Amino acid sequence: MIRFQAIRRMRTQPVRLLLVLLLAGLCARVSAQDEAPEAAALRTRPNVVLLIIDTTRADRLGCYGYDEATSPGLDKYAAQGVLFESVLAQCTWTRPSHASFLTSRYPRSVGVYVEKDEILDDRFETVAEVLQANGYRTLGLTANPNINTVFNFQQGFDAYVDSNVVWGWMEAKDGAEKRSETTLPAANALFDRAMELIQDAPDPAAPHYLQINVMEPHEWSRKRTVNMLRDDYAAMKFKTPMPFGVYDRLLRQVTDDVDAFVQRLQALPGWEDTLFVFVSDHGDGLDSHPNVANSKHHGRQLYESQALVPWIMYRQGWEPALRRVPQQVRLLEVMPTLLDLLAISLPEGLDGRSMLPVLRGDATRVDLPEFVPVESYFSGSDQRGIYGDKFLYVENAKPLAGMDAREVQVRGQRQDGARTNQINKRDKAAKVLGKALADFEAAYPKVAPSTFEEALSQEEIEQLEAIGYLGDDNEDEAADGG
Repeated sequence: MIRFQAIRRMRTQPVRLLLVLLLAGLCARVSAQDEAPEAAALRTRPNVVLLIIDTTRADRLGCYGYDEATSPGLDKYAAQGVLFESVLAQCTWTRPSHASFLTSRYPRSVGVYVEKDEILDDRFETVAEVLQANGYRTLGLTANPNINTVFNFQQGFDAYVDSNVVWGWMEAKDGAEKRSETTLPAANALFDRAMELIQDAPDPAAPHYLQINVMEPHEWSRKRTVNMLRDDYAAMKFKTPMPFGVYDRLLRQVTDDVDAFVQRLQALPGWEDTLFVFVSDHGDGLDSHPNVANSKHHGRQLYESQALVPWIMYRQGWEPALRRVPQQVRLLEVMPTLLDLLAISLPEGLDGRSMLPVLRGDATRVDLPEFVPVESYFSGSDQRGIYGDKFLYVENAKPLAGMDAREVQVRGQRQDGARTNQINKRDKAAKVLGKALADFEAAYPKVAPSTFEEALSQEEIEQLEAIGYLGDDNEDEAADGG
C-alpha cells in the first residue's frame, strides 16, 4: 500500500512514480480477483437496523389505515420502502414472540412458554449470531427486561445493553447490590446510547447490525407512564377516548423518535446505506374486547388486536418490485427475508421463508403455509389457535370469563369472546381449522423448555409481580404480558 507521505517524496521523480503507481494498480486488480466472494460481498453489504416497537398494533398506524396521526414519522418510510399488509405474530407476549422471530422458529420449537425462568437456549441460532459470523459488528439494546441478558437474548452480540428495569435476582448472580426499578428506559435515551456504541466502533468500516427494542406503547396504562409520555405529546388531541388515547399519544411520540433516529443514523459517515426493519412483537387488546376478562392488554388472548403487527422495510434508494405485499405472512419470515436480502446463506431448520422473490418481482407469492398458528401460555393461559384467510379458530383450555372453550371468530370484525363466537354457525370452518391446528401440533410437538439452574424464590416472584409480570390480574395496576 502506498502511503500519502511516500507519494509526496516521489514528486520529483515522475517516471519512478508512474511505474510504482502502475504496479500498485496491477497488484490491486490481482488482489480483487483473488478476493474471496464472501469478503467482496461484505464490503458492499448495508448496515442493518432491526427496530422493534414493542406492543404495537398494526391497525393503529397510519400506514395500515388508522385515521389518527399516530405515526407520520414511520408512515413515510413505509411509503418509500416495503409494507407487509397482514403480519401475524406467533405468540401474543414478548419473550416467546422474540425467541420465535429472532430465530425464525415457532415458540414451541424453541421451548419458551411462560414468564418465570425460561430462557432462549444456546442451541438456537439468532439473526445476530448469523450476521456476526458473516462479519457484522452486532449491537443490541432493549427497554424490555423480558429479553435481557439473564434470559440469554444477548447471544450473537458484540455489545448488549439490558433494560434498566433490573430485578434483584438478575444482579445477585454477579454479586451486585439488589435493586428493582420500575421506570423503563425511554426510546430517545436508548437511541442516544446506540449512537455512542456505534461511534466507539473499533472498525468503522465494518457493517453493523443494530437491534433495539423500545417500549412506549406498552406503557399506556401504567402509573409510570407519566415518566415516558412527554408534555408536548400528552397535550396532543386524539379522538380515541381515555385511557386508551394514551396509547395513541405514546405511539406518536415513539414513532417521531424513531424518525429522528433514522435521520441521525443516515447522516453518519458510512451509514448512508442502511436497511431499516421496523416490526413489533405483538399488539394490545385496548378496548377491542369489552366482554372478555383481562383483555385490555395482551398475552391472554389470540385475537387480531394482539396478533396482527407491522412489518416495514426501508433502504434509501431501494426500488422494490412491490411496495405493499398483500400476502399474509408470519413474523417467522423476517429473519430469512433479511438474510436473503444480504445474500447470506440461511441456517438449516428455519420455520420461516424468505419473501425476497416477491420483493424482486420474481414471484407474486411465496409458498407459505395456508394456515398460521398462534399460541400463548402467559400467566396461566393455555390458548392455541390458527388463522385462515377469513376465520380464527381458538381452543381455550382455560377460558377466561366471557370466552368459550372453542371459538370461531370472523377476521376483520370485532372479536369479543362468546359474544362474537361463530362456532355454531361456522361448522365447516371449525372442522377445517381444527384439523389444521391438530396437524400443526402433530408436526411441531412442544420441546422441553430451557430454564435457569434454580427456580425463582418467592421474593423474586414478588419482584416480578411488582412491575406487572407473573399474572397479576389487576389490569390497571399491572401489565398483561411482556
